[in-house]
Order: sequence, then C-alpha cells, then structure tokens
Amino acid sequence: MDRFPNAKVIEKLPEGWLIEAEVYGKGCMMWLLSQGERVEVISPQSLRDEMKRTIQLMADKYN
Repeated sequence: MDRFPNAKVIEKLPEGWLIEAEVYGKGCMMWLLSQGERVEVISPQSLRDEMKRTIQLMADKYN
C-alpha cells in the first residue's frame, strides 16, 4: 500500500488481499514484477496481457 497511496483494500481473501489502485506509467509494472509469484493482476486486461507477455519474454531468456 505504501507504493500506491491511492490503493484501497477491496476484499480479504483466503490467499491474500484484493487491492484496487489507479496507476500510471511503467513504474507500477516494474514494482508488480518485482513481487514475483506473490501478485496477480486481475484487471485491466491490457495490463494483465502486458504482464504475461513480459513474464514470457523473461522466461524465454532461461530456456
């Protein structure tokens, strides 16, 4: 929550928290990627797709 001051906790889930935040630019994606498997982008679909594409490019470097 300290990285996204406007973030709101939407729901406490058994596996963690559902958080909503309005973000801009590439900084949020860099931070999300730094969290590894501990985070999942739910929406918007465009950010989810970009995360998936970036993670695949990262994985390809190790094949």
